[in-house]
Amino acid sequence: MPAFRRWIRSLHTSEVSVTGLLVTVLIAAIYFLQLLSMQDTVKEMEKQTRLSVRPWIGLDEGPNAIETTPLQIDKDGNASLVYKIVTKNYGNTPATNVWAMANLVVADDLNTVYEQQGYACGDAVIGKPDIGLVLFQGRDRQFTSYPSTTMISVKHKNGQIGIWLAGCIGYRDQFGYLCRTKFIWGFQDENGRPVSLQSPVPATTIKGRFFATASGEGVDSCQIPKYKQPEKPN
Repeated sequence: MPAFRRWIRSLHTSEVSVTGLLVTVLIAAIYFLQLLSMQDTVKEMEKQTRLSVRPWIGLDEGPNAIETTPLQIDKDGNASLVYKIVTKNYGNTPATNVWAMANLVVADDLNTVYEQQGYACGDAVIGKPDIGLVLFQGRDRQFTSYPSTTMISVKHKNGQIGIWLAGCIGYRDQFGYLCRTKFIWGFQDENGRPVSLQSPVPATTIKGRFFATASGEGVDSCQIPKYKQPEKPN
């Protein structure tokens, strides 16, 4: 009988120990989940703080943010012009490595337009740390005129051929993040009417100007750049 009682007491103690262990594990799990939640909250707060003080670069207000020479089309279907881009810092802090790039697109397919915009926004074009200018808050920056040439792209029979400048403004904030502002502007004639062409397009010169379209615009929250700033020597 004494041995049996000791066994009962031992069994009871073991159950209490197991229960205590389970409670400890449960409390530890709760603390761990709270820690993860706190870390996510801290990261989100850091992100919101960064976004609230970062520079915001975009095209200048008004129709003169992009100006071009007349569009030239030769007998072989090559289209060309020279463009000028004016950017502005709408934020409260300076931006570095500010660089604007646009591709002329003469095509009957919007996928071609977005594809060319992607090339303009690539790391190889606007992501390098050794190119670009400093743009202070509230200031305009006019970029040197650039030529752009393209071949007329026809993918659909009897399709309407449009004319666009698909581009991107790249810059870095004070934390070293690489930011991009995308834009797509369409072409209209001197009377303000959108220009569309029909294949085959003869050699011609078209006067007009580009205007902001409803598609292709976008400002991102910036990412850690593929190409980082070079370290300074000791």
